[in-house]
Amino acid sequence: MFDLGRTIFASAERNAQALAIVDGEVRLTYGDWAELIGRVAGGLRALGLEPGDHVATVLQNRWQMATIHWACQVARLIATPLNWRFSPDELDYCLADAEARAVVFEDASAAAVAGSETARTILRIALDDHPGAEHTFETLCAAGAAMAPPHRNTTPPPYWHIPSSGHSGQFGVLRHSALPWRTSNSCYSA
Repeated sequence: MFDLGRTIFASAERNAQALAIVDGEVRLTYGDWAELIGRVAGGLRALGLEPGDHVATVLQNRWQMATIHWACQVARLIATPLNWRFSPDELDYCLADAEARAVVFEDASAAAVAGSETARTILRIALDDHPGAEHTFETLCAAGAAMAPPHRNTTPPPYWHIPSSGHSGQFGVLRHSALPWRTSNSCYSA
């Protein structure tokens, strides 16, 4: 039975040379991308993050965002994408509500992260060398041993948190579980 952490590796096994990511000058095949995802997952775990920990991303759509999302799946971390346009107060609220243990940011969201009281108390990872960051995306790639695909019989933690104001106007985080997807997948599998 597959879960989200295994699907990228399955794609790499089926067709390692197929183009998976195109973002500006960056071109990654499924094989290369799966290897990079494994390294980033290992780097996240080497920083002390444990299965079930929340990793907030305050990034625009880019290849690093997708890589970190998949790395969280592999490392059994919970990805929480947040709006890169958030103010420091909005970011504070969502980081606390999601119980984030780390935040990944870029130049476009660096001011909000710098102004966030909550962000100062958790791991700060920047895509580039940034004075407010403790680590960079590059150090994640080199920080630990690459992680292999998760074992098929492990139960994943909830895999996706989406900030939403719903009808109340107050931000909150919707928690989604991998269990319904796994259940429907197991019914379909032979």
